[in-house]
Amino acid sequence: DMYKELGAIDKAIADEERACQLEPHCVPYLEKRASLYCMSGRLQEGIKACDFLINNEKQVSDSIYRLRAVSFKKLKRYDEAGKAFALAAEAHKNSRDYHMNLYDAGDMYLLAGKDEVALSYFERVIKACPDLSTGYWGRAKALEKLGRKRDAERDREKAKHLDLSY
Repeated sequence: DMYKELGAIDKAIADEERACQLEPHCVPYLEKRASLYCMSGRLQEGIKACDFLINNEKQVSDSIYRLRAVSFKKLKRYDEAGKAFALAAEAHKNSRDYHMNLYDAGDMYLLAGKDEVALSYFERVIKACPDLSTGYWGRAKALEKLGRKRDAERDREKAKHLDLSY
């Protein structure tokens, strides 16, 4: 972390690479390496590091799944980002980020032009957290794109109501 503060991100990455060579199955080192790659803008390498963790280690934090998905989003690979957020949700159903991962999956699928798939994710958000407005806002966007304007307006009204009640 000190290297990041000093602007020596390449040194930090080199140190994490060395730590991973010395302890190839040390999950905290592997997670830190993936995080450093993504934070430094080396997104392809970050995704690769996240994939290694997901495919080879049993206990991978939900933040690695989200980091992978956000990296795809930054690369404007929206279909892959949607799949990655969906995987994050499925891998960590008890996470506090569960509904956020579902929402983000829906949002990415909208950007990928997969409106029906997006709708299904927003409906899952509503099912998981019916008292939060985000699911209704998202579903309204999907319904609008699908030409279901009345249903979209009904969801926007519900979302506004929920926003006002907090």
